[in-house]
Amino acid sequence: MMKSKRELNTVNTLKKNFHRLGHRFTNQRESIWRLFNNTPKGLTIPEAADVLRKKGIGHATVYRTVKTLQKLGCLHRVHLESGEHRFVARNQPHSHMLVCRSCGRLVEFESCDLSILEKLIAMETGFQIEGHDLELFGICPQCRASN
Repeated sequence: MMKSKRELNTVNTLKKNFHRLGHRFTNQRESIWRLFNNTPKGLTIPEAADVLRKKGIGHATVYRTVKTLQKLGCLHRVHLESGEHRFVARNQPHSHMLVCRSCGRLVEFESCDLSILEKLIAMETGFQIEGHDLELFGICPQCRASN
């Protein structure tokens, strides 16, 4: 199957980033990345492992690769009310998620100027703030329209 230029650049970037961490970017890891990158609603690790088992990729490989992709900023972990974590491919370097409580739809958004809040919290606590994660929950327009 022919890869698009964007996919090649993404895979080449991932290879470089994995090597920078001292890991090889194997065909199995590429398959794991492609699964998440092609699943807009994201997947839990068990869901991904079930799909990838048919390709001979084990649960431990999926788990370790997801954790590495998350560390590299390629996957966003979304904590759902059910207590499970879904992992979604990021399209932007710094982004957050809107989560529909009804259908589970995930929408990525960029805008979140929390710089003033981060400075205030740093001053109050003495922490050196290194980053943040933000998830907003609600009901998407499609679910609101159908109710």
